[in-house]
Amino acid sequence: MVPEGAAALIRVEESATDANSLVSGVPRPMAEWRLPGEEATLGEELFPAGTPVDPAVIGVAATCGFEFLTVRPSPRAALLVFGDELLTSGPPGAGRVRDSLGPQVPSWLRRYGATVTSVTGPVKDTLGAHLDAIRAALETSDVVCTTGGTMHGPVDHLHPSLAELGADYVVNTVGVRPGFPMLLARVPAADGRFRFLAGLPGNPQSAVIALVSLIAPLLAGLAGRPFTTDLPLVEAATPIAGRGRDTHLALAALDPTGRIATPVGHVGSAMLRGLANAHGFAVVRPGVKIAAGDMVPFLPLPLFPGERA
Repeated sequence: MVPEGAAALIRVEESATDANSLVSGVPRPMAEWRLPGEEATLGEELFPAGTPVDPAVIGVAATCGFEFLTVRPSPRAALLVFGDELLTSGPPGAGRVRDSLGPQVPSWLRRYGATVTSVTGPVKDTLGAHLDAIRAALETSDVVCTTGGTMHGPVDHLHPSLAELGADYVVNTVGVRPGFPMLLARVPAADGRFRFLAGLPGNPQSAVIALVSLIAPLLAGLAGRPFTTDLPLVEAATPIAGRGRDTHLALAALDPTGRIATPVGHVGSAMLRGLANAHGFAVVRPGVKIAAGDMVPFLPLPLFPGERA
């Protein structure tokens, strides 16, 4: 505490003391003491609701004397991988394909703020196996993500499972390519609350598009975090074709400035190589063709800072 009535302070290292213990020195022009309320005034909101609690936020809370914070827990997410044709080890062949979604989807979910509770699969292509797996996942999760089975083929049991569980569709297919057969449903639970089931298409790139466009805002809402739909505009380096009546999400890489987008190759809905070389998606509206030099909205992937720079 500065003694009451003090006019100035002199730093020890800028002072001198004579034989009579008298101190001399020149105070600095600005007063060198800290006043109450410099960082926050009485009653001022420190952070709005929805602010992620990181180490700095914890430090500010401690500085201001708060021992406890009211928070929302991270949403819990489970992953169910459907498909008898999937392999979990070894190279693909003889009509069998490697599961590429089971290894990658949990990481995308974590980057969007979810706590992944379980990864199960491949789940057998029967209605009973689907129902058992979904019920088990719903017991430990707020959101259950499934891969494959979102269409109405002879071995697609997701829609019959949702009917059996009394689910209501929030979204059932989207006018976007790739990724149109994505879905989101609310499933009633015994505790009176709803859980969510997000059906990702089986094609890998389509599944990731469902993650960034459908599940990301869901997880933000469950966590109480704000979610903006305002996308930055970037310049197209080359023409980007549209997809007729649907929105086209075209994989693209940004230049070092982050302002110019170049479409990447290997972008079939079943491919992942283009995704691994991209920073996000150029959003081409229905009925629109993008020419080189046009400005286009850009939907970024949740990459770590500095990745693919």
